[in-house]
Amino acid sequence: MLDHVVGPAGRVYVIDTFDDPAVAATFTANIAKHPRRDQVEVITGDVVTALPALAERLGETVHFLYLDACKTALGNITSLYMGERMLALGGIMVVDDYLWHRDADPRTSPRMGINAYASMTLL
Repeated sequence: MLDHVVGPAGRVYVIDTFDDPAVAATFTANIAKHPRRDQVEVITGDVVTALPALAERLGETVHFLYLDACKTALGNITSLYMGERMLALGGIMVVDDYLWHRDADPRTSPRMGINAYASMTLL
């Protein structure tokens, strides 16, 4: 993403719980190797609380938002609406894990939240 989406003056904000220490270590090691690592800010926490705090701190809109943070319907619809408010006019929001599911309960799958958001948004 740093090489193809973010300009030389751009920033990447990563919000993740990093519940899995192995994932956190791999992520940190990969970012440390990148020549533009200073453009990456890592925020450890839940997207539902961290995203609005980031929006308030930035005080501006973003042009690209990639959401891969919530694994529940409620978490996804919440983060999608918060993300939409952060997007600049013409901005792009990408959502991951549409087909992912933990079990048969649709509330534990992102799909229900993404569908609900898509049916109600003006984007």
